[in-house]
Amino acid sequence: MKITIIGAGNIGGAIARGLVRGGVFNASDITCTDLMQANLDRLLSADACFNVSQDNPTAIQGADLVVIAVKTWRVEAVIDEIRGTLDYERQSVVSVAAGIPFERLLRYFTKDAEVRPALFRVIPNIAIEVSSSMTFIASCNATPEQEKVVVDIFNQLGMAMLIKEELMMAGTALASSGIAFALRYIRAASEGGVELGFYPDQAKEIVLKTVKGAVDLLLTHGSNPETEIDKVTTPGGITIRGLNKMEEEGSTQAQAEENHYYIGSIDTTCSLSNYIGPASQTSSVKISIRLKQKDASGAEVYTPLISPRLVVGSQDIPIVFPRIRGAYGVENGTVEVVDVEKDAVIASYPVSFFPVG
Repeated sequence: MKITIIGAGNIGGAIARGLVRGGVFNASDITCTDLMQANLDRLLSADACFNVSQDNPTAIQGADLVVIAVKTWRVEAVIDEIRGTLDYERQSVVSVAAGIPFERLLRYFTKDAEVRPALFRVIPNIAIEVSSSMTFIASCNATPEQEKVVVDIFNQLGMAMLIKEELMMAGTALASSGIAFALRYIRAASEGGVELGFYPDQAKEIVLKTVKGAVDLLLTHGSNPETEIDKVTTPGGITIRGLNKMEEEGSTQAQAEENHYYIGSIDTTCSLSNYIGPASQTSSVKISIRLKQKDASGAEVYTPLISPRLVVGSQDIPIVFPRIRGAYGVENGTVEVVDVEKDAVIASYPVSFFPVG
């Protein structure tokens, strides 16, 4: 089986290296493309047998599976580039770009035809770098055999789970974002260990072994976390006191600080063609995305969501932010797409916020 990965950055490069490390694929079975030669050089330094290219249409020829692992705002441009070369009957396509639903992907792929490829959305977490990712997969227009192939591939990089597309956002929160929550606990517990007298490296090692032990217990016994907690708690003991304190105040200072924010979300698309006009096919514009709110005094407050970047005028811009931190006590805001050079608002979208905790 041959795989082409478009985008050899953090995620794309981790997928390529992980598949070879798992022993199922040879590096010579994998072709990677990237606009940045430095990313391709890093791959070759890991294994000189990787095939590398900066020509996407040529690179996908002969591939059984095409993985699109570029930034969200580049997905449409990449699909436009490869659409005419893809063999929809033979090749399956995987998108690793968060926040682009099948409805939008299919629109990108069927601009010139009604034929639909077998499509997969894949959401890994950063542990894919060490082949220990919890990866969610949703499929569209795929056979059970095609689904099994993709699930088996990503099982080489940790654990893969086939789910419905409507659960992708929940999976992102639980695993992709969830790994950050676990890491924050490890940091906080390690700092606590230092305060108790351990050296920093000792404290971190203790916490890591403790967390690994907790995971091993649950995986081995298949038990509920509370069942294992009950084994180490005694009435009036230090463990139950600590657990009660965690319930009262949150397990880290970061969780306490979170209560000072309201949270909102948005998942939509901004088209630049109406803003630019007939020249949108050949023009580009530098845009940024920001949140606008009014504080208690009525003053407008702006929070950057995406820094300025150049996008093609014909491109649909995904406005996907599952977790936006807003000002405390402010229940409304507006997400704005801004023409940076003209300081003009291209589009704006209302967002509702709700308190956390």
